[in-house]
Order: sequence, then C-alpha cells, then structure tokens
Amino acid sequence: MCDYTQREFRCSHKRYIVSRWCIVYIRTQQRCQPCVTHFEYRGDELC
Repeated sequence: MCDYTQREFRCSHKRYIVSRWCIVYIRTQQRCQPCVTHFEYRGDELC
C-alpha cells in the first residue's frame, strides 16, 4: 500500500498527500488503498 500523510485544517477539511508510492503503483499507475502513516493538524490554516 502507498503511504499517505493526512492533513486536517481548521475548517475540518482533510487532505491526503502521498509520502511514498508502493511498488504496485510504480509498475501499474493504479492507486491502491491508502495507508495513513502520519497525521498533521494545521489549526492555523484554512484549506
């Protein structure tokens, strides 16, 4: 699975940002289920 960072903003919107693509994605360009490995809370920012 690809590793993602979950970023949450003050307005409660969330973004999922890829931190590392898995081998399957690199070979096929097809996304797999995200695996959230890090969480960031950006309470001082709006999306």
